[in-house]
Amino acid sequence: MSEKSNLRRLARHYGIQASYYDIFGRLNQPPAEALLSVLRMLGAHAENISDVAGALRERQQSLCQEVVEPVTVAWDGAALALKIRLPRQLADTPVHYAVALEDGG
Repeated sequence: MSEKSNLRRLARHYGIQASYYDIFGRLNQPPAEALLSVLRMLGAHAENISDVAGALRERQQSLCQEVVEPVTVAWDGAALALKIRLPRQLADTPVHYAVALEDGG
């Protein structure tokens, strides 16, 4: 996989939209250094483009160890949906959880 595609994948794993189409239908992409700068601010260990493959592996491992997102928002009484990540051997194990609401409920 190319360094640029790894950089885009790493950005996605951090919730960064790495490109967009403008109103004229043109694809716009930031320079690699701009993405690297934002990724570093978000905690990625990627000082330069050659560090991206390692930072991508590190982020993927980190996400696999995160059972649920730290914060989930439900607007105006909408149903709350949580993605729970468990190791395969725990997939059939009952899950016990608690939901803490903003108002303390």
